[in-house]
Amino acid sequence: MKPHKHAEIIKAWADGAEIEFFDKIAEEWLETSAPYWSENNEYRVKPEPTTKKVKLLAYFNGVNLFWKVGCMPVSSDCKRVPSEDKEIEYKV
Repeated sequence: MKPHKHAEIIKAWADGAEIEFFDKIAEEWLETSAPYWSENNEYRVKPEPTTKKVKLLAYFNGVNLFWKVGCMPVSSDCKRVPSEDKEIEYKV
């Protein structure tokens, strides 16, 4: 007997994995808590989020300290404060 098209994903789901299906209209992967396991649909185990780092450059405008990504333009009355720069990680 031939295994079900989604057998491996069904086993992962039974073991507690989060499942996504590909929505052909929206053209994106969406979460589902109750998959139909239709052979006409595509399913996958939800991938782990990846993290990215970005450096935030600190500026002071005489009143407030604020941060900008990279070299985005700021007004001429703003002064760089390199000692206050930050690096943050975010999930994608």
